[in-house]
Amino acid sequence: MLKPAVYFVLFLITLYVIYWARGSIRRLPPYSTVGDKVWHIGFRLTVWAILLFLITPILVILPLSFNSEPYFTYPMPGFSLRWYKDFLVGEGSAVSLFFILARRIVLRRPGIPGFLFTET
Repeated sequence: MLKPAVYFVLFLITLYVIYWARGSIRRLPPYSTVGDKVWHIGFRLTVWAILLFLITPILVILPLSFNSEPYFTYPMPGFSLRWYKDFLVGEGSAVSLFFILARRIVLRRPGIPGFLFTET
């Protein structure tokens, strides 16, 4: 069973989609046919659905990075910055950050003159 807060969020999303669709129709030229309006709304809804499909896993996993357990569990038993500490202070992190920065500097140097002196 979903919590009332989830239903409220879904209700707000539905209201926003209806509001957005009505405003989207008003931006079309007045000579648009019904098919143009249906295609326009369908295309925009499809694009938003794809974006939501791609971003949702990130939004689900991001809070799990603050989990105190070594495995992913919902609800989280505790809050911890352990994974960020391991990334920044763990073995080889200083060496890998040095190589990342050195690689960026070395590879960017030849690219700038090449970009400036190419003919279009």
